Amino acid sequence: MNRLYIITLLILPSLLFSTETPIWDIALPGKLLFEPVESSGNDLLLICEDRRLYSVDILSGSIKWKLRPGGKLKELYTSPDGSIILLGENTLYSIYNNGEIRWSLDVLKGFDSKLSLDKRGNLLYISDNKLYKVDRFGNRTIINDTFKGSLFTVLDNGLILYYENNKLEALTYSNSFAWSVNLIKEPTLMISKSDSVYLFYQNGDVDLYSNEGLYFNSFETKNKNPYDVSINLDSDLLVKGDKGITLIEKSSVLTVGIDSNYGLYYSNGILIKSYSDWTLKGFKQSKDSRFYGAGLEQTLKQTISLSDISIWGDDKFKEYFRHIILGGDRELQKDVLLNVEKVIKSDKLFDVMPNFYGILLLASSKQNKNQDIRQNAYRLIGLSRDISFLPYLLADLERERSYILLPYIIYALGQLGVDRTGEVVSLINKRVDDYFDEKIVINSLYSLYNINNYTNGQYLLSVFTGIEKILNGGYSRKIENQCYDIIKKIK
Repeated sequence: MNRLYIITLLILPSLLFSTETPIWDIALPGKLLFEPVESSGNDLLLICEDRRLYSVDILSGSIKWKLRPGGKLKELYTSPDGSIILLGENTLYSIYNNGEIRWSLDVLKGFDSKLSLDKRGNLLYISDNKLYKVDRFGNRTIINDTFKGSLFTVLDNGLILYYENNKLEALTYSNSFAWSVNLIKEPTLMISKSDSVYLFYQNGDVDLYSNEGLYFNSFETKNKNPYDVSINLDSDLLVKGDKGITLIEKSSVLTVGIDSNYGLYYSNGILIKSYSDWTLKGFKQSKDSRFYGAGLEQTLKQTISLSDISIWGDDKFKEYFRHIILGGDRELQKDVLLNVEKVIKSDKLFDVMPNFYGILLLASSKQNKNQDIRQNAYRLIGLSRDISFLPYLLADLERERSYILLPYIIYALGQLGVDRTGEVVSLINKRVDDYFDEKIVINSLYSLYNINNYTNGQYLLSVFTGIEKILNGGYSRKIENQCYDIIKKIK
């Protein structure tokens, strides 16, 4: 077996942070039940023994809100759509970012596994030997009613990977077997990242496999007995073991010893530590430190646009579909999109058309000059309500210069109904000013309305600012009436 050995550094927090004087120090209302979790923005989520969920501002240490759902609380997650997922003893909660419960589901037999979330906001869990899927709106279905896997995770392409009888096996959402790989030893942890899966072993080794079951490489962390693994907001892997926290970013590994009950790095460079059961402290990085969140110098992240065909390599999609989309035959392209629409809400989507997302991305690229094809692609993206398209749609909304295509991009964003930071609402408001076009305005109105509903009014002031801007824009009486109708619905 080929192995890739990566230099592993063991660094004490004092080398990275000024730990003499915290930037904040708060007294907790009880013992922390488990380690804090980083949410979107600057939020730190934690649960104390008073069985309340607290949201703390990482930069100031102030408590923003608290919630007591009821019953014993076991685990805490954040969803890709910005909501909070809370696992009780027999209940599953979805919570808005402002602390209000979005929905809850009873799990009468309890949970036999940790949750696994995919990038589209679906979450999976095992209960009573059944594998369940719950979408981000709280709709629950059974994938497999005789599931025997122990560890499991979900890949971006919709495959469910699990360990059973010395094998790494793959299952689709429609319960079809995909592939199987023999393993020499049993992993203790498993997590997916993009289209790959990481297997962690007791001795600190890590194996990396592709979404097709192909072995990539192995490396050593020297952090034995790993007991937890997660991914932070910068997509860095955080593994906790005997020697502290190991942060894995691309081909680099950094292990940081933590001399406290709880200690975590966060993606904005703040170190959170607990020296007792009843206190929590936050520290800034040292000014002379070269290290950032994951132990590496911070680099600017590029935004990717659907319009940039160069980002999609040949290995992403089958040559057949690439030929159809890029061949320029308008009727064939329309036929492909029509077939996509037929299965878009089917549980067998990944089985019938595994290249679904690739087809939409390619169809919406500027390499095809027929705007009706791109219009249809954006419409289908909206129909899919797939939040993994959010960064691409945002990039297109910012760059697109066609007043014909802008309404379709805005429509798709409204159907997704996701806004983690207020950026979506702000950008829609900005683009309304660029063209005096009623179709852009109408789609913007209803997108603002949908986003406001899905985010529980989190950006209400910005939504009303956008509506007020449209009211004062000199549009027709019909537009004005629609503005007032939406204002009444929101109130």
